[in-house]
Amino acid sequence: MPEVGDNLGRYTLLRKLAAGGMGEIFLAARAGPLGFGPPVALKVLRDELASDDSFIEMLVDEANISRFLNHQNVVSVLDFGEDAATYYIAMEFVQGMTLQELLDQLRQQGRRLDVALAMYVATELCRALKYAHTRRNHAGEPLNIIHRDVTPGNVLLSIQ
Repeated sequence: MPEVGDNLGRYTLLRKLAAGGMGEIFLAARAGPLGFGPPVALKVLRDELASDDSFIEMLVDEANISRFLNHQNVVSVLDFGEDAATYYIAMEFVQGMTLQELLDQLRQQGRRLDVALAMYVATELCRALKYAHTRRNHAGEPLNIIHRDVTPGNVLLSIQ
């Protein structure tokens, strides 16, 4: 598994952001002499899964489907690549926190999520899911997208 400081394709891994069942997510910057470009979130397939064709296919499918999505509440996929048998997806980096992190912070303070904020987050999440579920490809065929992991840890709250 790549580590902070490593180069992966045209990206340099700056900081580990999260880990999940399929891989890890790093904050990364464009590698190169000028390092031009915004920071990205790089989703890296775990080493033990990188030799399993079914997991590679799932990552490729995620990248392919994502190119049809362009919505303010859906993270944009910018790139897909492979470097020395390590597969990755470069995504828009959302500066902020997950809903889970916010809920944990509030719980530690003995507080709860404000009802108005909870309704706002739920509404925006529903808008994103409706958008994804109703998308069609360039030929007008339904993409039949189903998000199978809607959890507080996968809901990003932007500070922008």
